[in-house]
Amino acid sequence: MYAKGARILVTAVLLSGCGGAVSTTTTDAATTAAVRSTTTSTSTTTSTTNSTTTSSTTTPAPTTSTTLHVTQDLYNSVMLGAFEETRDGLIDSLHAMFDVQSVDVVDLREDAGNAPSLVLVVDVTSIFSTLDYRTESAWEVTRLLTVLWEPNQGWSGAHNEGEGLELPDLQLTVSGVTWECGYEFMQRLADHRASQADWADTCG
Repeated sequence: MYAKGARILVTAVLLSGCGGAVSTTTTDAATTAAVRSTTTSTSTTTSTTNSTTTSSTTTPAPTTSTTLHVTQDLYNSVMLGAFEETRDGLIDSLHAMFDVQSVDVVDLREDAGNAPSLVLVVDVTSIFSTLDYRTESAWEVTRLLTVLWEPNQGWSGAHNEGEGLELPDLQLTVSGVTWECGYEFMQRLADHRASQADWADTCG
C-alpha cells in the first residue's frame, strides 16, 4: 500500500521535470520544428521501352530521446515527500502485528552521520521482554518493512532512473535494542536473496 503510493508520487515528480531533472535531446539538430517523415519521390521516364519507372526515397524522421537524470538531492526530496503521505499506513501495519505493543517512532530523515543518505527510523515496543523474543520481533518487523525496498517498487523504482543513488537505510529499535541495515542488504532481503541468519549477522 505505502510502496505503491511512493511509486505513484515518484513517477509524477519525475515526469513533471521537477528541478530540471528531465532533459530532452534530439539527434538531428537541424530539425526542431516537428517530428515527421519527409518522402521525396523521383520519377524517371525511360523512352527506349516506353515505360515509366518511379522510385521513392524516404528520409526517416529525426530520433528524439528523453533522458531522466535524478540527482541524490532530488531523490531524497521525493522520498521525504512521499513518506509524509504514507507514514500513517506504515504505522497501521506495524500496529497490526501481534507482537508489537506500541509504535513509538516512524520517521524518514537525513542521516547526519552518513550524508547525503536517508535513514528510516522505526522504534517499537514488543510485548515480549526477553532478548530472544525481541530479536524475533525485530526480524518480523524488518520483513514487513522490506516492501519499501522491493525491486522496481517504492524507493527502488526511482533509484532505477539515476546512477549511483543511495536508497534509505533502516534503523530499527525494538524495546531498546537496535538493528541497523544498509539499503543494499534491504534490497537483497526484499528480493529473497538473504536469510534470517544473514540479517542477524549483518544488522545485529
